[in-house]
Amino acid sequence: MTSTSSYRALSWLCAAGIVAFFAWIAVAFGYPGTPIVALLTLGLVLATLKWGVREPVNLWQSVAEPSQVPRIALMILVVIAAQLAVNTAFRLFDETTYWQWSYAIYLVVWTGVPLAFIGLGIVRWPSRRASPRNRELLTVSAAAILVAAAMGYLGWDEYGGPRVTPSLLDLVIGGGSVLLGATMEEVLFRVLLLTALVQASGSRMQALVLSSVFFALAHAPVSLSGTVMTQDWDLLLVHAKAFLPALTMLIMFGFLIGALWLRTGSITVIAVVHAISNLGPLLAGGLNAI
Repeated sequence: MTSTSSYRALSWLCAAGIVAFFAWIAVAFGYPGTPIVALLTLGLVLATLKWGVREPVNLWQSVAEPSQVPRIALMILVVIAAQLAVNTAFRLFDETTYWQWSYAIYLVVWTGVPLAFIGLGIVRWPSRRASPRNRELLTVSAAAILVAAAMGYLGWDEYGGPRVTPSLLDLVIGGGSVLLGATMEEVLFRVLLLTALVQASGSRMQALVLSSVFFALAHAPVSLSGTVMTQDWDLLLVHAKAFLPALTMLIMFGFLIGALWLRTGSITVIAVVHAISNLGPLLAGGLNAI
């Protein structure tokens, strides 16, 4: 089986898994609107990719190496493993202040490990081939920011912690941290992984499916690690059950932001859109909420 055929088979398997998973969430968890939201997301993705486009152009090109996708996937797994290891060590050393430093640990690890992989030449940075027209870039970006603002509002509305009015300093520090975290995630999952998948699979939609699933699943280990460290297995089941509906949102967000990357090729746009969608908890609970 050729490399392209392997990616095609894997993408179809993931697509079938997404459909089955969304249907299960709708029935088992009582979220009947999930399939509707998924279809609306798919419509937005197709509109982003095809609206006003005669022939799609890949704005970025990855290194033409069959091993580039596995190397990027390995890098992301190393990032996750490093964060889990540092989190565990820090929590064992000083559990009382662990939560105050957890986001800083996340930023350091998600920045340092990719820089090491790129600096050592293990992962290669893609090259830009073309740029969209300014009018097209502004129109698509404005629409994406509106969608991100709506997602940010949902995050603010659903925040379950104590609500405080963040100070200007909180907004500056918290907003900068959220933007940095969003930028590093976008570099890993869209700039590097999605671009390499498009090159390897020869299909933008297949690359979107694979990168979105990987993006969503990559959030699971860190989200569930706290209860694993405490060895509270009953609580782990509770958290895992609560995380499953969030997994659907992560998959859909991966599709949306991935389509935005393929259409605009702008790291700034996807990082800002990602950051805006994550600002809700900060606006609702201040620095302690991120």
